[in-house]
Amino acid sequence: MAFLILKICTIFFYLSLALELTVWHVPSVASSRGIFASEEEIVGVYSAKFQRYFAMPRWKKIVFFIVPLIFIYVAYVYPLQLIFGFNFGMKPLFQPANMMVYAACLLVLLGRGISLASVWKIRQNNEQKGDSFELHTDGFFGRFRNPGLLGLYISFLGFWLALPQPFFAFCLLVYVRYMHEKVLMEEDFLRNKFGVAYDKYYSTTNRYL
Repeated sequence: MAFLILKICTIFFYLSLALELTVWHVPSVASSRGIFASEEEIVGVYSAKFQRYFAMPRWKKIVFFIVPLIFIYVAYVYPLQLIFGFNFGMKPLFQPANMMVYAACLLVLLGRGISLASVWKIRQNNEQKGDSFELHTDGFFGRFRNPGLLGLYISFLGFWLALPQPFFAFCLLVYVRYMHEKVLMEEDFLRNKFGVAYDKYYSTTNRYL
């Protein structure tokens, strides 16, 4: 029963993620595609520390911003084995008990709830381009500066409790490290875009927790 409920939660995870990526997609100023495009409208807002990423030779961009995506995509497809019943032939570090599987379900749903609520808030009146950028400081954004990403971390923690395999853990670590660098880039962009208003928000609101 526990794994059946987790299977349903996993299906909901992927359906809601598809909705987020298509209908409610929020473009990131620190996206890998944007780094390759090097649009002056975006690049000019960054400080020199991060402008160097856009000026990298293409091969360096591939190494630092494309290669890690391979492991990140693996992390995103990893939970599919809960739906289809296959596995990657790797032994888990431990066998999750039923209570841990139920906890995993709660984490998956909680994470998606936080992510979807934050995306909905941004998409109400923010196209993430030109003069449409807004600094959101209420709702979940009043508690965490990156609620959408935090929600994904929480969901993946739930999946790892149900699939405690070393390679999955490695892929998730790559994901967290990669996204943390992107978060630092976005923070730099927002600081230069909104100035004192963002500095005040930065000093009173935690990045993740």
